[in-house]
Amino acid sequence: MGSPLKACLWLYLVRRVAGIAGMTCTSTTPLVWKIQQGQRFAYIAGIYNLPESKAPPLEGGSMAEALSCCDIAYFPTGCSLADKSNVTGVGNYMAHCDYYPVTREKDTIAERLLSTQVVRLKEALQNLSTYAQAECRASANEFLSSVADLNSSTYRITLLTAFRRGMSSINPLWCTDAGTASMETFLRQRWGQRKPIFGLEDVSVECQAFQGNTVAEDQELATFMIDHFNEPWLSQMAKYQENMEQVMKCGDLDVLTTVAEGIKDLPLSSERNLQYRNNNLAWGVQKAMDANQDKNIFFAIPVTHLVDAAGRTGVLSQLTKAGLNPVRQTPAVAAAERCQACQNVLLREELAGMPQMTECLHVRGSRCCGFRPLPQAARAGPTVCATSKDPLSADGRFELPDLSIWPVAATELHSVREAVRADPGEGRRSAIRAYTGSTARRKG
Repeated sequence: MGSPLKACLWLYLVRRVAGIAGMTCTSTTPLVWKIQQGQRFAYIAGIYNLPESKAPPLEGGSMAEALSCCDIAYFPTGCSLADKSNVTGVGNYMAHCDYYPVTREKDTIAERLLSTQVVRLKEALQNLSTYAQAECRASANEFLSSVADLNSSTYRITLLTAFRRGMSSINPLWCTDAGTASMETFLRQRWGQRKPIFGLEDVSVECQAFQGNTVAEDQELATFMIDHFNEPWLSQMAKYQENMEQVMKCGDLDVLTTVAEGIKDLPLSSERNLQYRNNNLAWGVQKAMDANQDKNIFFAIPVTHLVDAAGRTGVLSQLTKAGLNPVRQTPAVAAAERCQACQNVLLREELAGMPQMTECLHVRGSRCCGFRPLPQAARAGPTVCATSKDPLSADGRFELPDLSIWPVAATELHSVREAVRADPGEGRRSAIRAYTGSTARRKG
């Protein structure tokens, strides 16, 4: 497990990017849930396809704690689909998913739709530019140029891909940020390369979502686009995307429920593309928990798959039914857990005389659970971070926080506590002997 002291750095990073201009939250509750199983735990973080600058991990500590304290991570796919580097990027592999397989008898939009549908569809697509918000008009026009040959017998992009690209071109959260890092990419980068990342689904599931339509389903989709690509509907879809910024920044599940209800009839919200994946992801979480019983796990799951909405049963409900009981981390719960963990970590590091505790001080202006550097005159031995309950108080005496996580008998705890209060110097040595001795017994 990575050093828990990295939580200090995490809190700084999270707060540094947390502000979103023009957005006011009446309350902020991170989209983070925790599963506790004895001494080990798992965190489930809700993510969404938003630019990093508009939907960073929420401030408040739960996301930072999850990223810092977990041993392994599971994202929807093991490798990032945004990685399109020349050789290793799985995003390059996924490019073929945007096309109809050549093995299909009808492998172009022109062959799969009625000729009258193709004409009306091209007319409907023009409305994307006409009714796009001003800042999205350029990206909408760029999309229209890419589908100019939609009626050609050589245009093999799937209709579902064309639908997704068209909607993305008028998405006010992305239309001016194309090519920037997404929230998922941000989390992967912050997780780093020293701890492994696995996938809850095979990349083929994502591929099938865009290649899986039958001819009849494509004809239904074309009719849907013809009927709905008008000013009221396109404006409402843009508004829903803007609302997702509020969902992610404020943790507002009421707004998410409203959005989910409004988009439930979209092609990508179908039973196949939503409930089926909800079931897949919930099954993946359970299997990951079973396979890694000695590890703490971080799960990053699209928030639209987590909650019950629009008649779909979300991952969280399925996990609760399976007995895993994920609990949402409110600011109060998260702060209490984080402070207790931070106190215990700092104390153990100080008693063991480990100088790497200075890592906590590297982030200037940050606050690790309210910890602050002690004045130089008050330090004795290794540098520590101090709280309102300073492990090393201003007069050089120890105040021991909760030591319940130590593998030390209750009689030893009482002895250590009394020794510290009587004589700071000797007390420190007694504490070290008690800790190292009990650790040796446990290993033996």
